[in-house]
Amino acid sequence: PTTCVALDDFPRTINPRASVRAAVRAAIVLAGMAPTSDSRTWIDRAGKSSNATHVVGEAVAGASEAAAPTSAIQAAREAISSYAKKHPVIFGSMITVVKTSVADIMAQKLIEKREDIDWRRNAGFCTFGFLYLSLGQYWLYNKLFHRLCAPLKARYGYGVTVAAKVFLDQAIHHPFVYFPVFYSIKAAVEGRDWEWVWSKYTTEFRESVKQLWMIWVPCQIVNFAVVPMHYRIPFVAAVSFVWTTVLSVMQGSFDAKRKEELGEE
Repeated sequence: PTTCVALDDFPRTINPRASVRAAVRAAIVLAGMAPTSDSRTWIDRAGKSSNATHVVGEAVAGASEAAAPTSAIQAAREAISSYAKKHPVIFGSMITVVKTSVADIMAQKLIEKREDIDWRRNAGFCTFGFLYLSLGQYWLYNKLFHRLCAPLKARYGYGVTVAAKVFLDQAIHHPFVYFPVFYSIKAAVEGRDWEWVWSKYTTEFRESVKQLWMIWVPCQIVNFAVVPMHYRIPFVAAVSFVWTTVLSVMQGSFDAKRKEELGEE
C-alpha cells in the first residue's frame, strides 16, 4: 500500500538542516518503521550533520532492517488467513487430524507412561478427528448454528445469540451427538458391537460431561462471541488439543477399569 507522508513534516521556510531532518523522518515512514528512539537519533543527527546523504541512507537502511522481521511475520499471517478463508474445511481438517493424533500420543506417553503406543486407539481418535471434528463441526458451527440462531440475532441481538449457541453446543450437541458418534467411530475402528457403544456411553456419561463443561463452556463463549467464522474450527482445534488429551486419559482409565472388571488382558 502507498504510504502518505504529511506535508507538515517539511518546513515552510527552506532550511537545509530542517529539510534533512524532514527527509529522514519521511524516509523512515516510507520504510515502514514507526518512530522509535533510534529513528529520533537519526533525525537529530540529520539536523546536525554536514553529510546529509550518508545520514539519510543510514536511516533508511536501519528502518528497513528493523521492519523486515515484522513484515515477514505479517506476510505469513496474511497468507495463512487467506488460505483459511479460501479453504476453511481443508485448513480445519489438517489442523484437527494432526492435533488429535498428537494429543492422544502425548496422553499415552507422557501422562499414562505407556511404553508402547496403542495405535488402534490413536487411529480411532484420528478418524473421529477427520470425520466429525473437522467436517462435521464445520457444518455444525458455521452453517447449522448460524442458520438456527439468525432469527434470535435479528430480534434480540448478539448476546442472546451467543448464549443460544453455547446452550445448543454444550447441552444438546455434545452430550447427545458428540459422545455417541465418538463411541461409534471408536467401536468401528476397534471392531466392537453396538452393545459396547451403549455400555460405554451410559457408563461414562456423567464424568465425561462434567469434564467437558469445565473446559468447553467458557471457550465456546469466546468462540461464538469474538472468533471470525473461518477461524472457528482452528480455534476449536486448539482448545480441543487440551480436551482431547483429557478425553484420551479418561478413555485409557475407563478401558483399564473395564478390562479389570471383565478379567480381560
